[in-house]
Amino acid sequence: MSEGIAYQNKDILFKVLSQTYKEKSFAAYGINLPPIRALLPTNLPKISANEKDIDNLFLLEDGTYAIVDYEAEFKKRNKIKYLNYIARVMEKYYPGEDDFHLRLVVIYTGDVKNAESTFETNCITLRMEQAFLSHIDGKAAFDIIYRKVQSGIPLEDDDLMRLVILPLTISGSQGKQ
Repeated sequence: MSEGIAYQNKDILFKVLSQTYKEKSFAAYGINLPPIRALLPTNLPKISANEKDIDNLFLLEDGTYAIVDYEAEFKKRNKIKYLNYIARVMEKYYPGEDDFHLRLVVIYTGDVKNAESTFETNCITLRMEQAFLSHIDGKAAFDIIYRKVQSGIPLEDDDLMRLVILPLTISGSQGKQ
């Protein structure tokens, strides 16, 4: 057995003491929380090998990183997926001492008309920038591009980007076909 006090002595002490915390409060620490209902396990193992990659990750001209995810429906549980994306990007690219600028952009297809742009808990607020393709008048955009092509006017980059997303502005799978 080694001599001296364990390096993790505070962790060990708090683990042992935490078992007596049930129905107690954190008032002794100067923290105003409701009484403790239960002590939950802290070993939260997760082994994950999946191919659920971020849809897109961009480095913008101003040094900002942008996570861009495309969604065909709004699900509150997607916020957990986004938080995992953010953690993984920060683990890889955050230098640790400088400012780090990261944006989360969610682009919804024509099937989604609106969605909550924030997710808030007591310890974190997640803010998303959103684009709703359902708000784009696809027919009008197509007509403008069609007239340019018919007139021999070269399409600009924005025209090409609009042309690519036009099928996604329509709701329902039949309309997209």
